[in-house]
Amino acid sequence: MGSTLKKRIYRQLQKNSEHTIEKLISEYTGYVYTILFNMVGGYCTEEDLEEMTSDVFIKLWQSLDVLDKSRSVSPYLAAIARNLAKNKLRSINDFCEFEDIVPDGTDVADSIEWLEDMSLLQQGIDELSLVERELVIRYYFYGESLNSLSKRLAISDANAKVKLYRARKKLKAFLTERGFKNET
Repeated sequence: MGSTLKKRIYRQLQKNSEHTIEKLISEYTGYVYTILFNMVGGYCTEEDLEEMTSDVFIKLWQSLDVLDKSRSVSPYLAAIARNLAKNKLRSINDFCEFEDIVPDGTDVADSIEWLEDMSLLQQGIDELSLVERELVIRYYFYGESLNSLSKRLAISDANAKVKLYRARKKLKAFLTERGFKNET
């Protein structure tokens, strides 16, 4: 998305342009829903996920004043969605025992270890820049191609590849510093 287009979208959002909001919701609902579903889908009802998806757009609207207008809106939506999902998981854990949310037939110790690893990975991803975060999430979690990502982020394929490489190095250093050992 070009810089001029990004700025125009933010200006239209700030002017309460209903058309712009509808366009963003139409374009990014699937993206936001997928993030939420991947994080909390097994623990929430369909209605909860739809409500959380709506909440993401409300929170974006409420934070327009602090957003970097030269950036795409999608990394902000992803960050808001992740934070809402984390809060939802925390609230779920406040009301039930861990054993109640682990699928039947799953070893609780393995599930706890997996959740700890995922939490550590999420912390590492949160330490990355917005562009690096979007590259890592979309490339590794959604299987989006580098070519598609470079177009989405308005950077060259080579630049996307370098940024993804650097993000992997940062993640590896972050995880290694915290004692994560890859056993594969």
